[in-house]
Amino acid sequence: MAPMKTKSRLHNQRGSLLIVAMIFSAIIAICLTSYIHMIRTSMIVSQRSFFANNCMNVTETGLEQAIDAINNNSWPTSTWTISGANATATFTGFNFGQGATGQVQVYVQNYLTTTPFLVAKGTVTVPNSDKIIKMVEVTGVVNRSLFGKGMVGKQGVTFSGGNASVDAWNSNPTNAAAGTYVPVAYSAATAVAQGSVAAVGVTADVSASNSSISGTASVGGAVTDVIIGPNGYVGPSLTPSPGVIDPNSVAGNFTANLPNATAPTPTTINSPGAISGNTTLPAGGDNINVSDNTYYYSVPSVTEQNKTLTIAAGKKVVLIITAAAGSQALKLGGGSGAISISAGGNLAVYTAGNIDCSGQGIANANGGTPTSMQIYGTATATGQSVNIVGNGGVSAVVYAPNADVSIKGNGDVFGAVVGNTVTMTGGGAFHYDLSLANMNGNPLFQPSKWVELTSAADRATYATQLP
Repeated sequence: MAPMKTKSRLHNQRGSLLIVAMIFSAIIAICLTSYIHMIRTSMIVSQRSFFANNCMNVTETGLEQAIDAINNNSWPTSTWTISGANATATFTGFNFGQGATGQVQVYVQNYLTTTPFLVAKGTVTVPNSDKIIKMVEVTGVVNRSLFGKGMVGKQGVTFSGGNASVDAWNSNPTNAAAGTYVPVAYSAATAVAQGSVAAVGVTADVSASNSSISGTASVGGAVTDVIIGPNGYVGPSLTPSPGVIDPNSVAGNFTANLPNATAPTPTTINSPGAISGNTTLPAGGDNINVSDNTYYYSVPSVTEQNKTLTIAAGKKVVLIITAAAGSQALKLGGGSGAISISAGGNLAVYTAGNIDCSGQGIANANGGTPTSMQIYGTATATGQSVNIVGNGGVSAVVYAPNADVSIKGNGDVFGAVVGNTVTMTGGGAFHYDLSLANMNGNPLFQPSKWVELTSAADRATYATQLP
C-alpha cells in the first residue's frame, strides 16, 4: 500500500503546481490586460490632446479670417452671412488624419465699426469619440501700428559698406496724446538696447555684416538666417561684443501682416501742378480740409534741384503724388535740393512712383518726433524704389511694403522703416523710436485681449450665433 501513497502524493503535488501555474497565468493575464488598457488609455489621451491642439489652431484660424475681413472690409456673401450689424461664417475642410475633421464658426459683432467683437468656435470630429470643442472670445480689437519693429524688410534687411549701428529710444514714454507732451530727444542718456530688425519671408535673412544691432533680429525662417561678420553683433547691450549673436536676441518664424498703403481721399484738395523751385506749403489761399485741419495737395511730381520744399511751422500737409509706378515721383538733387519741415510742421507723402531724397535730403526740425515726416509707398507690386540719404540726420517713418528702400550715408536716421527690401549703406546709425509701436491712425486691427471659454455657461451665451 505504500506505493499507492507515493502516487497520491505525486498527484497532489502536480495539482498544486497546476493551481500555482494557473494563478501565475491569471496574474500575468491581469497584468497584460491592465498594461494594454493603460496603453490604450494613454493613446486615447494623447490622441485627444493632439486633436485638442489642432482644435485650438482651427479656432485661431477663424479669428484670423475675421481680422482679415475687418482689415480689408471684405465680407463676401459666399463666405459671410450678414444680419444687421453682425456677421457670421463657417470655415470647413480641415483634415487631421485618422479620419478626424474640423470646422470653425465665427461671429463678428458690429463688424463695420471701429469696435468689433469676435467669438470663434472650433470643432474637431474624431471617429468613435466625443467631439472636441474650443471657443475663444476676443474682448478687445484695437488699431495696430505699422511700426511694431524698427526696420522690417519682407524679403530681407542688409547692412553693407560700413559699421552701422542700431539701437532705440522712446520719444513719448508716457504714450501721451499729440500736442500734450514735449518729445524726448535721442541721446546717449535716452538710448536703450531695444532696436529691432526683422525679415518676413521664410527664405529672407537679416545680414548685419559688421554692423551692431543692440536689440533683436527676427526672421521668417530659422535663426541661422541672422548673419553677422567678424565685427557684427546682435544682443541686449549698447556696448557690442564683436562677432557675438546673443541666442535670446534672435528669433525665427517671424510673421507680419504688411498690407498695401493707400492714399487718403479728402473732401477738400488743392491741385497746384508739379512742384519745383523754392516752395512753401501751405501757400496763401490754399484750401484746408476742415475735418482734420490738414492741407492736401494732389501733384504729378515734386522735383527740387538745388531748391527747397518747405513745410510751414505748425501746419499739417499731405502730398499725394500721382506719378505712375516706375516713374520719378519725388526727387531732391543737385547737391542742395531738400525738404525742410519747420517746427510744429508735419508732412506725409503718398506715391506709387520712385522717391529719391538725395541732395541735402530731409531736414526735420522736429527731431524728437519722426512722425513729422511720413513716406508711404502705395505701389501694389514690387519695383518701387525709395532712396534716402542721411549724411546729417534724418527723422522720418517710411512705410513702403512693395518698395526697395535704401538708406545711405554716415549720419543718424531716427524713426522706423518698412519695405520689401531694406538696405542700409554706410557707417550711419539707425535709432528706432519705441513710441511708434503705439502709432495708430491706420485701418488695421489686431486682438488686444482674448479668453478661452471653457464653462458651459460661458459657451451658452453664444448658442444662438454659434449653434
